[in-house]
Amino acid sequence: MENTAIENRITDRMRVEYRSEIEAGVKAGFTYEQSKSMALDFIRKKYEIDGDLSVSENATLGGTMKWFKKSLEKKAEQVSLKTSTGTKICTKCGLKKNYSEFWANKTTKDGFQYWCKDCMQKVEKKSVEAESPTSLFKDVFEEVDTYTFSVSVNNMRVIYENGQMYYSRIDDTPLSDHDIDDALKLRKRAHEKIASLTRGN
Repeated sequence: MENTAIENRITDRMRVEYRSEIEAGVKAGFTYEQSKSMALDFIRKKYEIDGDLSVSENATLGGTMKWFKKSLEKKAEQVSLKTSTGTKICTKCGLKKNYSEFWANKTTKDGFQYWCKDCMQKVEKKSVEAESPTSLFKDVFEEVDTYTFSVSVNNMRVIYENGQMYYSRIDDTPLSDHDIDDALKLRKRAHEKIASLTRGN
């Protein structure tokens, strides 16, 4: 039987890290629930929290995500579409293309631009005068042209484009909790690749 008088072991710092880990998991391509489970395991291991969490501790962590759950669930769905074989029609050129061929747009229903990347880049090139090349990142959250490449390990791959990393399994099966170690290896390799590319400029 649970001891309801147990001291709440969840600190503000843990709450911040818990949310950060969930966001990282969603960006890596895991579902919101998978990301939440991995975040909880991370907190328990890092801060050596033994036994089941109390009602108040679960409520503390749950309250942390109250205002972010819906947006992260939508983001998880968007990342899933990005790495799936799903398609949509570009309203500019009229061609049916994979979701990976569209930039993200939080204001649209499916989370992607109406025009495909090719059409948007053509319009941007016409409107921008010839200048010196832009830096690799203007802002980590700003959509800019950057390097695009992919790296893989075991049955996992990561595609790096527009400053974002999209993870998926090579056999196109859904990501599972067991893929997190390979995802971390891929993130490290991708950062090494970015570093080598920037040194070459």
